[in-house]
Amino acid sequence: MPKFLFECNFYSDSGSKPIEVANAYIDLNKQIKEQNMIFIWVTDGFGWKKMYNALHKASANIDFVLNYNMLKNTLDNLLKD
Repeated sequence: MPKFLFECNFYSDSGSKPIEVANAYIDLNKQIKEQNMIFIWVTDGFGWKKMYNALHKASANIDFVLNYNMLKNTLDNLLKD
């Protein structure tokens, strides 16, 4: 059975902190993979609309970047695999 590490957050506004967090989670994803674990970042909020580039970069480098609706619809499938 795989082990998962979940991080959940919500950003109502844009700024440098969410961008820094996204970059840090790219590094965290690499470390978690080395431990044979799966990192799932659940993030949501209107703030991401102004930070599309940071979210796009994170999505390209983190296996699972989901919003809350996506998590609700896919969690069972993730746990089955």
